[in-house]
Amino acid sequence: MSHTELRSLTGLFTTMFIMGLSFGLAFPAIAIRLEIAGEAPIMIGAVAAMASVAILLVADKVPAFQQRFGLLPVFIGALIASSLIYLSMTQAEGLIAWFVLIFAVGAVNTVPWIMGEAWLNAVVKAGHRGRFMAIYAGIWGLGMALGPQLMVLLGPEGDGPFWVAGMAYGLAAIFIFIFRRGAPDLNEEQKSDAPKKAVGAFAMIKLMPVVVIYSLAGGLAENIIYAMTPVYSLEMGFGAAFAANMITAFAFGGIVLQYAVGWASDRFSPRPVMAILLLVGGGMAALLPMVGSNLVLALLLCFLFGGMAMSIYTLTITLIGHGIARRHLPAAHSLMVIAYTAGGLVGPWSAGAVVQFISAPSMFYLIAILFGACFLLSLAPFGKQPVAAELAESSG
Repeated sequence: MSHTELRSLTGLFTTMFIMGLSFGLAFPAIAIRLEIAGEAPIMIGAVAAMASVAILLVADKVPAFQQRFGLLPVFIGALIASSLIYLSMTQAEGLIAWFVLIFAVGAVNTVPWIMGEAWLNAVVKAGHRGRFMAIYAGIWGLGMALGPQLMVLLGPEGDGPFWVAGMAYGLAAIFIFIFRRGAPDLNEEQKSDAPKKAVGAFAMIKLMPVVVIYSLAGGLAENIIYAMTPVYSLEMGFGAAFAANMITAFAFGGIVLQYAVGWASDRFSPRPVMAILLLVGGGMAALLPMVGSNLVLALLLCFLFGGMAMSIYTLTITLIGHGIARRHLPAAHSLMVIAYTAGGLVGPWSAGAVVQFISAPSMFYLIAILFGACFLLSLAPFGKQPVAAELAESSG
């Protein structure tokens, strides 16, 4: 990786922090605003879900969009559009407006999410990808963790969170423009050929089904943790404070341990590290209900489990970088985003079902079973080559 390419990552990492911070800042503020307005909880949840619906609808279109206009114009354009949408939230009135705005912000943010991952995988070479991906994910997670605290300082009832998010996205667009030199050309391998239609995300499922399952599992586990841990704690009689401490430990583990997992994947190869991650993560999930209300043990397990569970997706996109040609990266990352988002939608619902019809601890056993199945999948013959040879990288 050249010095210019390394400098370009400054703009990319800054943008990821701003995106995480803005999500953590604006989305809780929207929920509080709608609650104060007297909207029903089910409608507040439906508004929040619009972002995920938009991602599922838009992600498959991003590769063709990038191929036509190029990485930087699409990336910067999406950041500017996001800035305008967040600023528009200061004028939002009525439930319909919030449905439209949240759908819009989910749609345009799909672009930098997908293209940011593709950018990183195209620039960083094997032997360093795991650590850079871990830094990338950790920066996003740090922004998400700080967002709610900033919301409290600004006041969730006013327009402050939306002004800050909008201006922050504008700043991100400036950073990307300043550090644009070194950004990869994801279409360079096709320039000597006749123009080709970009590969769609869904067309790649049959070429890397194992990686898709890993991404789905990562999205499912992470969203169960954040959405359903309060339900688990209250059902068990541990209280809301216990749940808050658990979630904090999960998040802290995810931020702190990602780099260690990334280092291991660089040192020993991502595939065996993924197998160990799934095995240990599944074990941690199974052990969690057994410690009951012992706060010290619960927080220790939550910290370790958070590191395992939240590294699944990061390691998945590292696997992609090790096996896919640069020209296929937009479609591959589109598919990963779709799978992760689908897991995020299915996870809380499935966890809620097992809590209601079986028991509260069953939500963690559900994760343990899923991780165990993925572990066995990683040992199967087709699991040893996560990405088909047809997609093999030709540029390192």
